[in-house]
Amino acid sequence: MQHLQHTPAHALTFDCDKCDRTSDTDSALQQHLRDSPAHAVTFDCDKCDRTFDADRALQQHLRDSPAHAVTFDCDEYDHSQNNGIAKFASA
Repeated sequence: MQHLQHTPAHALTFDCDKCDRTSDTDSALQQHLRDSPAHAVTFDCDKCDRTFDADRALQQHLRDSPAHAVTFDCDEYDHSQNNGIAKFASA
């Protein structure tokens, strides 16, 4: 095994599938993927052009942005509600 590790022809390489970078160890490749802005995982809003670095931030954007509010229309009354929790008092 020592022969395989010290002979360049048998050296293991870890290749980045997003660029042409090659690393000697898996941990070096993982650090490259974490540290490279070009390889960052992003969460894109499908309703606008905003991009977020965490799914939690995207979900908050969708929940809090008035432009993306989901409305629920009532068939019985001429009323729309944006939170889906409308309660009508029965007469």
